[in-house]
Amino acid sequence: MDRKDELRHKILLTVALVVLSGLVLLLVLRFRDNTLAEFTYEKADGGIVVKGYSGDPTTLEVPEKIDGFTVVAIAENAFAAQVRIEEVILPKTVTEIREAAFADCESLESVEAPGVTVIRMEAFQGCTELEDVTFSDSLAVVEDRAFQGCSKLTALKAPSTLTEIGTDAFAGCGNLHLDVSENPLAAEVALQYGLSTDGSDTSDGMWLRIAGATLLLGAFVAVVWLIIAKTAKAKRGRDPIPTATGSGEEK
Repeated sequence: MDRKDELRHKILLTVALVVLSGLVLLLVLRFRDNTLAEFTYEKADGGIVVKGYSGDPTTLEVPEKIDGFTVVAIAENAFAAQVRIEEVILPKTVTEIREAAFADCESLESVEAPGVTVIRMEAFQGCTELEDVTFSDSLAVVEDRAFQGCSKLTALKAPSTLTEIGTDAFAGCGNLHLDVSENPLAAEVALQYGLSTDGSDTSDGMWLRIAGATLLLGAFVAVVWLIIAKTAKAKRGRDPIPTATGSGEEK
């Protein structure tokens, strides 16, 4: 190989390496930023509200920041009926999941949302495969039908901060075990829907109260009956004894 051919070979090799390096760098950058690029969102409420995702993931992991702004909420209907999603991971900065945000995500199995304090109506309605959820210890609001029809949901803790539970929030959650040890309001809801519980007010406790009330009622009836019986006996003792009179003729 003469010097000219050798030089041409080196130039081609260099160009090939540069192109290949550029492609690798492009793929790395695309892989790193692909998730951010596919989120749709709006700037509101002091941060970013995620409105959707153009990708097709099984695990949806929402970033803490987009375009330098903090993600604070998931918009209404943002991921509704996206049947491929199996897992949702939200950052601690997300404090609100809005109306029907994940409604009818039929393959959704777990939700990790450690910062969420407000769950709006129908947020997870119809998520029939949802089993595990993790929310903030400061969870305050669960609105109407938020988990309606989540028949596989197994466990949820109701912290003392939970002050609002909407109508039918847990309707159709027959397998749900609700920890109500810190929350009397949640205990009442658990009784309403026949949910198993840990804490101050359980279904077993309800039957114990019924049994206790029955015993008290029985004791009250017995005491009243004894008083009535003693009063009647005393009255008979005070009445004059009737004398016998004959019916024959005098002789």
